[in-house]
Amino acid sequence: MTQISLAAVPNGTRAISANRWADVCGNRECRTGWLRLFRRRSLPRFEEQWACCAACMEQILADTVRTRIESWEPLPAERALRMPLGLILLSRGWITHRELQEALAAQRRAGSGRIGEWLSRLHGVSEETIAKALGIQWSCAVLPHGRPDLEYTPSLIPAFLRRRYRLALFRQGSDGALYLAGRHRAEHATARAVEHMLREPVHAAFIEDSAWNLQQAETADATELLPPAANGVAACIGELIERTRPDDARLVRVHDHLWLRIWLARRGRRPTSARDIVLPLRGRDHQDAASA
Repeated sequence: MTQISLAAVPNGTRAISANRWADVCGNRECRTGWLRLFRRRSLPRFEEQWACCAACMEQILADTVRTRIESWEPLPAERALRMPLGLILLSRGWITHRELQEALAAQRRAGSGRIGEWLSRLHGVSEETIAKALGIQWSCAVLPHGRPDLEYTPSLIPAFLRRRYRLALFRQGSDGALYLAGRHRAEHATARAVEHMLREPVHAAFIEDSAWNLQQAETADATELLPPAANGVAACIGELIERTRPDDARLVRVHDHLWLRIWLARRGRRPTSARDIVLPLRGRDHQDAASA
């Protein structure tokens, strides 16, 4: 079980609202028309919504899963507008045309490796320079290594996702914004997902290569990994929600996985802990993953 600070607990659970009796079923297709005042069912809740029955909760989940899947990929125009890293370095005067040509030739001969790695290996281009160029290429912030006001905050994202997709989350100052760094690319979509999960601003960023050794001292991962759902992702999550009956839960997509965080009810007290569950999305199942 992952310990979460009160700041990360949903607003709806931090103060058990006195007007919850007036909640209406969050399933847009529900035809009962009754307020929660006339239902014995008070939990579970998902994305601060209440469902009058298990079937309605599964429909809410199916809609959410479909939305998370369909909204993940960046627009083709965003990918097409990126200038190659080597040209950015060349245009800024950080490398010469000869150095770029030699690095490209070495990359072609080897059939592997990134152009920044070859420039560093052959011509000593610094990690700082490569990180700056990546920030320009992907239009995101660059976090200098060793900056004193940056705090590494690994507990806010499941360790499985951090390791699988090479992610690192930092906070600038005690009350500052969060920055999500990707190893070789700007994680704009993941930053939006983490922002939704944590309910606070998260910005995509880059850090220098040498800063990635901070992830080597990881503690044991408490993330629960579920196998691919034979009966559909929404049905699998629905069964889990009905069984655990959380006071609230949120769901986001991180690349080819869904990340579910559930806050467990504490009989009138504010929950201070959460469970993280990760489910895989198989590529060929993206079209119908939300089906029950």
